[in-house]
Amino acid sequence: MKEQIFYFKGKDDFINNLPWRSVFFGEGVFETFRFKNELPVFFDRHMYRLKSGCDFLSIPAPKINDIEDFIRMSVKESGFEDAYVKLCILSSGDRVYYGVSKDYSMLAVIGDHVIPHRSLRVNICSYLRNSRSAAARYKTTSYIENVISKRRSINYGYDESLYLNEHGYVTECTSSNIFWISDDNIYTPSIESGLLAGVMRGILIDLCREMDISVIEGSFYKDDILQADCAFVTNSSVGVIPVLQLDTHKLSFERKKYDEIRYKLLTVLKWK
Repeated sequence: MKEQIFYFKGKDDFINNLPWRSVFFGEGVFETFRFKNELPVFFDRHMYRLKSGCDFLSIPAPKINDIEDFIRMSVKESGFEDAYVKLCILSSGDRVYYGVSKDYSMLAVIGDHVIPHRSLRVNICSYLRNSRSAAARYKTTSYIENVISKRRSINYGYDESLYLNEHGYVTECTSSNIFWISDDNIYTPSIESGLLAGVMRGILIDLCREMDISVIEGSFYKDDILQADCAFVTNSSVGVIPVLQLDTHKLSFERKKYDEIRYKLLTVLKWK
């Protein structure tokens, strides 16, 4: 993927404004999304989650207008018309681990938008998600567990990794939320299972309910997915992608309901 990086420092001097706390402690937040000629339709949801993460980590949050201007400028200078955007709010200030951030920096990684997979082979991760983790519901730059899990999946011949929690319930993948369809109902793990509530996850749930499709959030086991009519994952860069294999099990994929939902989603997102 071709990428360009843009950086905006906060108000302090250069040395004090280096993102020490992000480098040393992973104290930062980020959002990823597709920028197809304009900010995403549900950009406000990304900003709400970003602001919530900054509040959780006690990072001074940039003004939304400043973020919008920075993203538009970065995408324009990158030259990509259909762009992948990763926006990071990095934390600077006190280098004592229990200290607090005094300022922020914004970092934008802009790349040419591509969908790496048309379907996914997913394995169950050997690491567990903690359903009571303080940070699980925030999109932070403390991402090493996801990195290691994704690498292991690729090394084992898979595309993505699916986490279970300490009770054996399905939670999320390393960079996406998982859904499945059974008997015309949509199922997905609840937030209480220990997962990050993806922006695309919320959009899809709202959209299905507008379409009078029942969405059931709850505690589910791996076998619930194995018995489903079809399964897929969501995130804000790719929309939805089918899951055709879970561990060594080939999954059914009955397309009718999936195609109906996907078409409606792409229309709402203005990606068609």
